[in-house]
Amino acid sequence: ILWEVYEPAEGQLPPVGAGFDGYILSGSFHGVYEDIPWIAELCEWIRRAHEKQEKMLGICFGHQAIAKALGGTVEENPAGFEIGRCTFRVTDEAMDYLEALGTADMLKNKDNQLDMMMVHGCVLVFQTPFFANHSIPDSVLVHPATNDATSYGTASVAARDYLVPSTRPEALKNLGGTEVSPVNGLFNGSNILTFQGHPEFLPEAVNVCFDKLSDRGILPKRLPPGVDEAKVRQSVKLSVDADWLARTCWKFFTQK
Repeated sequence: ILWEVYEPAEGQLPPVGAGFDGYILSGSFHGVYEDIPWIAELCEWIRRAHEKQEKMLGICFGHQAIAKALGGTVEENPAGFEIGRCTFRVTDEAMDYLEALGTADMLKNKDNQLDMMMVHGCVLVFQTPFFANHSIPDSVLVHPATNDATSYGTASVAARDYLVPSTRPEALKNLGGTEVSPVNGLFNGSNILTFQGHPEFLPEAVNVCFDKLSDRGILPKRLPPGVDEAKVRQSVKLSVDADWLARTCWKFFTQK
């Protein structure tokens, strides 16, 4: 695999239509709701890349940037900061898409649930004509080890998102989530796939993020009710679907 790295914060953006197989938009210390010129320039680049049907994989900030560029609103989350290992249920429509990619079977064996590392404090507020559907799971996932819907390790501790149905044919679709965090990823079945979580994160990375956010005074005060540092640290010891995430991202880029 050959890579070229660009730093949008340094004024670096790749040319659209340069023959790359795809682009990965990764995380950032910034929030996409911040009024910073390079973020606006990145969102404009996303819109131009989307017009050319360039493949884009969004991770955390990248997920939010794609959402903002294509019609969503991203805000600081008043419900708290989501950090640790989280579980969410993938929508039926997303499972159909994953079936076409050839990666649905692993999730079918675990009731369509996906486990990921999360580090984010933002909320996506979607407005017409952003979403093609607004599938929301019927129930909150409960961690089997604790039977506690507010314990970290579940996806029921993070965000308050508002989804409005859309009739726009090319609108993004919800990958899945829970009642309180219903948008943990986006896809359109062709050139866009995003994850709010971090496929690349090991437990050590999440622990370092927690330490850095604590040094900046953001944590633990922005943790949701019922969540404390011990629960976050314990959650990252649980397994995540790293192999599935790697295989799905690879299929996304290589499947025509």
